[in-house]
Amino acid sequence: MNKKLKMRNIALFFGLITIVFLIIIAMNNISMQKSYTYSYIVNKFKNHEVVKYDMNLGSGDMEIVLKDGNTINYSTPSVNLIYSDIKDYVDEYDKQNPESPMEYNLIKASETSWIMNLYSPIFYCLHYF
Repeated sequence: MNKKLKMRNIALFFGLITIVFLIIIAMNNISMQKSYTYSYIVNKFKNHEVVKYDMNLGSGDMEIVLKDGNTINYSTPSVNLIYSDIKDYVDEYDKQNPESPMEYNLIKASETSWIMNLYSPIFYCLHYF
């Protein structure tokens, strides 16, 4: 009986950790930013209003700097799609502005930490106790 109680407490502990972890992730994903449509962002590139952008290849988060100095933070639904949609406009901009080509930075997707890789199998095993 004592062993079952101990296993239940361990499962409860990991369950609570999971809930706290999910709440933290959800809170980090809530953004208080202005939302933009995909076409609005692509048109900024098409109209050569963008002078610089950073794009995270994992999350799709972009920081776009416009000619007027304003910055737009945008999370693209598909990195591959937006990259293919804006590539020609970026090349066009660079040809028209050889003295100041567009600056861009593609940020590598972050890898999952080793602890997160271990967490799932451990929780799965505890499910059967």
